[in-house]
Amino acid sequence: MPNHYPDKAVCPECGWVHDFTVYPVVNAETDPELKKKLLNGKLFTTTCPECLNTFRVIFDCLYHDPARKLMVQFCPPEKTETYRKIFDDLNQENGIFKDYTLRIVNGYYDLVEKIQIADNGLDDRIMELCKRFTAGNLSNKVSYELYDVKFFVRDDGVRNLALFSEEGPQNVLELHDELYELMSDLLKNIDIGDLDPYIVDAEWSNKAAEKIKEADSKPSQEYIS
Repeated sequence: MPNHYPDKAVCPECGWVHDFTVYPVVNAETDPELKKKLLNGKLFTTTCPECLNTFRVIFDCLYHDPARKLMVQFCPPEKTETYRKIFDDLNQENGIFKDYTLRIVNGYYDLVEKIQIADNGLDDRIMELCKRFTAGNLSNKVSYELYDVKFFVRDDGVRNLALFSEEGPQNVLELHDELYELMSDLLKNIDIGDLDPYIVDAEWSNKAAEKIKEADSKPSQEYIS
């Protein structure tokens, strides 16, 4: 069964319609080159043959990493509940995917972040807490309004958190192992069974943080620089 099919892309600049190949599933194990294209953005990018404008084409895409038992479904928000039901079926107690980490994301950079977190042997739930507490600690220390924090890994392997305002990237901080371990310990002390199992994002971390407060656990700011 082919893992791609032909579609059409419409240039937002000139309106020209041209052929575009859609890949609904990317298997990291059987097609590592396709994974590279996903991570560098080429999988979702095309160039108009008429005006040479390069633009992004977004489509539903399931990233599957059998070795890490990870599936991440990339889709628009209006399709989230559809894929939630599909994951519920996959997540049955006796199903072959019951030990998988199953996630749903609505943004391309969220998809890339989930993959990089898994590739580095990290837990995205702990990472969301790292991002939340970093943002909270820096909110009154930066000259801009902090809009988002994203995990990424440099070419030399150093793990970082990138800080964004609404205008774009502003600063980069190294993610210290001590902070990750601290957030991991805090997460172990709370029951997260009633939190969303598929959408692990800033809202998820806010709810987890409330549980941490209820457990009278106070995260230290020592490792945030």
